[in-house]
Amino acid sequence: MYALRPKLEVITREFLLFLLLAPPFSGYAVDNSDRNAMPKINQTALLNYRFRIPPLHEQRRIADRLLRLRAKLEELRRLQGEVEAELGRFVPALLAKAFRGEL
Repeated sequence: MYALRPKLEVITREFLLFLLLAPPFSGYAVDNSDRNAMPKINQTALLNYRFRIPPLHEQRRIADRLLRLRAKLEELRRLQGEVEAELGRFVPALLAKAFRGEL
């Protein structure tokens, strides 16, 4: 694990976070990994990763959009969990009624 301290006049923390979570970086990290089971990129390979950096205002806009999408995704996952729990209660109750001839 490496501590990264972005130059805030060049790149925002949030944009850097999403950049490092994105598939292109993950693929690069795996391709430059020292291990097979748990990929580990060495510091030289990490520092050699090249990417384009949009202007700060665009980075903020992109990061804000991704943060809002992540919040929506978390809400959808929460709702999905509620629906699954409700279905878990509903199906046995429905089957019980069907077997008792109440349908």
